[in-house]
Amino acid sequence: MTKHPKPFGKIATIAIALLLVALSWYRPIEVMAESQLSDGLKRALVSFASARALNGVISVVQGTQVAVEPLGVGVSLSVGEILDPINDLVEAFSTVMLTASVAFGMQLLLLNLGSGWMVSAAVTGIAVLWAALYFSGKSPHWLSRLLLVLLFIRFVIPVATIGSAAVFDRLLKQDYETNQQVIDLTSQQLKSLSNASTAVPPEPAPGTRPLMARAPGRS
Repeated sequence: MTKHPKPFGKIATIAIALLLVALSWYRPIEVMAESQLSDGLKRALVSFASARALNGVISVVQGTQVAVEPLGVGVSLSVGEILDPINDLVEAFSTVMLTASVAFGMQLLLLNLGSGWMVSAAVTGIAVLWAALYFSGKSPHWLSRLLLVLLFIRFVIPVATIGSAAVFDRLLKQDYETNQQVIDLTSQQLKSLSNASTAVPPEPAPGTRPLMARAPGRS
């Protein structure tokens, strides 16, 4: 005589629920997620600081005047006209990085709240009650929904964090490091350009002669 598959399905469902209860007390998951969120927050803050530094250097360089003589005609060009679109782009990027920093901070807060012992205890109590009623066929729908909500609160941040960190390490980490180096190098080059332009003495006005240094002992 063949057994009815329904009791086996109930047992498997209950086993999965109890496994999730055990995982809700498994702290290495939170430790890994917290470490990855902290690394993401540091990356966002470093990128934000680099973008603001580059923005400041561009703002200084924008006041530089460059004199050129195409076809013998003197023309004075403002560097700010050339760098203004880049400056706007850097400002937008810094705003995005600031928003990302706030998002990482919020995720850390939600992770700490969702991984607390009170949430794990609530998941355990509701899951045990649901398993007993579900096996007897008397589990109400609201109890099942409540269990799903608690499991979502408990696991959504750690699972999403670990998954996004794996995608970043596999696909985006090298591009991020390269772009960060480009931002730092660009900032250094523009700073050198600004220092070099300020070190050049101004040209004397037309019709004037430079002052001659007096010899010592002569009036």
